[in-house]
Amino acid sequence: MRGPSPSSTRRRGISASCREPPDRPRDRLCRLSARNGTTFSGVGSVLVKTFLRQRAIGLDISASVVRVLVLEGSSKKARITATGTAPIAAGGDGAASARAIHAALAAARVDGEPVVAAVGGPDVVVRQLTLPPLPSDRVLQALELQHREFGLLPLSEGLLDAQVLRRSKKECLVLAVSAPKPVVEGRLRLLEQAAVKVRTLEVEA
Repeated sequence: MRGPSPSSTRRRGISASCREPPDRPRDRLCRLSARNGTTFSGVGSVLVKTFLRQRAIGLDISASVVRVLVLEGSSKKARITATGTAPIAAGGDGAASARAIHAALAAARVDGEPVVAAVGGPDVVVRQLTLPPLPSDRVLQALELQHREFGLLPLSEGLLDAQVLRRSKKECLVLAVSAPKPVVEGRLRLLEQAAVKVRTLEVEA
């Protein structure tokens, strides 16, 4: 099996439906599935590519501010229909962040609607890898067995998933993501504390 392709991606959007799959709930609090997009900091592009011809609400939570962006339309013609921002008090705890989330959603008049949220940071790993032409149901197994070679987190420490982007008779191009469990769990706890319904969870890298 080949090692990582030199063209490792750093600006790819990874979405996750937030539910525990029946196979390995401890290893995947969220079933991560790769999307060939941009990071959540480019929220408009991510939302349009993720939800073509639908209304989508993006929730961006940083250390100091919460931002909300509402998009409607398609990838060819999208429009911003509402925005909202709210500061997070310096040194604030989870409760302060939860209040800011509510305030930003209320400012955009979308409080209570499902959102596209995100996790990220230097410990989240996203790789574009070139593998032999494996069947789709064996790609994840191959990544798990060779996680060290590919620079991915072991299953005891992170959530791992991948998607085949392109396939040929000789190889397949795979987008793999490995996110530390504490990072994902912490963001999900915050969103639960804020009583926010999560439509998908984007991983920034």
